[in-house]
Amino acid sequence: LFFNWPDHSYIENCDMNCAICWNHFLSIPTTRFVSGFLTPVSNKVGMEMQPAGNQRRFYTIRKNSLVGTPETTRVATLSPSFCEWLAGVIDGDGFLYVNKENYVGLEITMDRYDEPCLTTIKTKFGGSIKLRSGSNSYRYRTQSHIVMLNLTNAINGHIRNSVRIPQLKAVCNQLHIHFKDPIPLTRNSSWFAGFFDADGTITYSMKLNGKRMMPQLSIRVVNKAKKDVQFFQDAFGGSLFYDKGQNGYWHWSVQSRDDILSMVDYFKIHQPRSHKFKRILLVHDYFILRDLEAYEVNNPQYNAWRNFERKWAYGEKE
Repeated sequence: LFFNWPDHSYIENCDMNCAICWNHFLSIPTTRFVSGFLTPVSNKVGMEMQPAGNQRRFYTIRKNSLVGTPETTRVATLSPSFCEWLAGVIDGDGFLYVNKENYVGLEITMDRYDEPCLTTIKTKFGGSIKLRSGSNSYRYRTQSHIVMLNLTNAINGHIRNSVRIPQLKAVCNQLHIHFKDPIPLTRNSSWFAGFFDADGTITYSMKLNGKRMMPQLSIRVVNKAKKDVQFFQDAFGGSLFYDKGQNGYWHWSVQSRDDILSMVDYFKIHQPRSHKFKRILLVHDYFILRDLEAYEVNNPQYNAWRNFERKWAYGEKE
């Protein structure tokens, strides 16, 4: 006689106790079909041993199903725009790896103000987010096989950073996924928004213009390799320059009103998910107030400028 295990759907939808005859018990790994793979879910189905005399033991099987969780996310449900944005974030602030135990993983480290970006990724795929000790930054991390399958399929064909491409190739090889070369970029790609979330800034500073100090607004993207910021110049114009500080970085920037407003139009369609988007929405106010010279202390509109500065500040709660 074989032990008649309760119906699978019944197991998943209730807490239950089952007596097992160990003479006929077959030890079979619990699996689930996810994304085309039979995947162990023993870490999702808890079995609690409860003594019941000398001859039998009872096991409590508690519901903790994968169904309906981010770990079952299918790439087909993700928009191309989101996949492009995600690849941009990973190109800028991510790290793909295969460790010594041949586990694949992803880490993304971002400023504490940009935690919403990481939360978006966690909500879509799963994983964990932790505040880094002694740092004003958060780190997203996952080594889940299912999550990495979905993440890799989502970004494959969109990763283009010169450091990240070899990392993605190694991950694809480990997961038996065919690596895709990055598709050509156009200014309609959300990749730029993701990379801007990771490595971009929008700031203004007071500059000497003739004999007067005036605010100068700039939108910048910074990276170690020139070719990794060249994409922005090819799509949006602007200028490139090399900064020897901090072991050397390449900067792409736009500073003219027309170029900045062109970038604002792009970001309104392909929205950043970081705190920088708040500043993007204030650019028109900036130009209005600068034209009024509201930044001058004796200007009647100076209070309006001060209010603008408060909204501009990082972390401002409006």
